[in-house]
Parts: sequence; structure tokens; C-alpha cells
Amino acid sequence: LGDKSREEYAYLREQGATSYILKHETADPALHLRHRFYPLEQRMAHLQDLLSLGYRVGTGTIVGLPGQTLEMLADDILLARSLGVHMCSASPFVPAAGTPLSEAEPGDVDLTLNALAVMRLVMPAALVLRLRRYGAGQGVPPVILTSRDDAASHRALAEAIEARCVWRGDD
Repeated sequence: LGDKSREEYAYLREQGATSYILKHETADPALHLRHRFYPLEQRMAHLQDLLSLGYRVGTGTIVGLPGQTLEMLADDILLARSLGVHMCSASPFVPAAGTPLSEAEPGDVDLTLNALAVMRLVMPAALVLRLRRYGAGQGVPPVILTSRDDAASHRALAEAIEARCVWRGDD
């Protein structure tokens, strides 16, 4: 359903809605503004509205969004953790025909899988959504997305997270 006013979220809650997924997509204010055309603070206000109204909230990031760095991806994961959301996910960027980003490179599936793994480590109580088989149940032969244990991208993402975290017992 996307961005709504607090009143609309409250109305939906009164009608029985209990969960809402609103991806933050990126924690970087400049990157958010470039791709969404409105400030990140506005998206954060929507997420805070949902949480304060008692929704089970899901959010997440787009891995490989044009202009994103590993440090930005680490910040995306840590933002989700700091919000205290109930669900989190990561999806690879998929360029769509007829859009300004149609010629951009798609996001890396292995890095997306690594991001999901890191989410599970830093948000153990959250439901971390997983990649699904493409085409399953749609008459399309399934393609199973798997990691080939890309140690370099996993190590780089882990280092970016480590540089931004204070782990329990370290403070």
C-alpha cells in the first residue's frame, strides 16, 4: 500500500490490519532522495507511525541500488535494527524496462544472500524474509537462487557491519 498518512494507517488498523511492510530501501539520505524524490526522514516518519500504532512492521533494503556502497548496505541493515521492526528483508535491485534505471546493472544475488545472513545475526528476534524460487507455482521451471559462498563479498559486508556496531559486552 506504500506511504500513507498517519490517519490512513490508523483507519486501516481500526479495520483489522495488523502488519504492514514498508521498505526503507536505503538508509542513505542522498541516495534515497535521488531514487525516491522525497526525503528519507519522511519515510522514517511513516515507519515510526506504523510502529507507534501497534503494527507488526516489516522493512528492508534493495541490494545493488545504483550508487549504493557496501558501507551504505551495512547502514541499511543497522537502520532496520535500530527501528526495532518485526520483519526485515533484502532484495536484489532488478532494473525494469521503461524506467530511468533500465540500463543499470542488477543487484548481486550472492551479496543479497549475505545481507540476509547478516540481518539474521544482528536481528535474531526479527523474521528475516528469504529469497524464493523464481517462478515457483506459476508453471515456470524454478530457478533456485543459491550462494556460491562468495567469501570476498561476505567478508567485506561483515567488516562494514563490524565497523558500525557496538556488540554486547564491548561497551
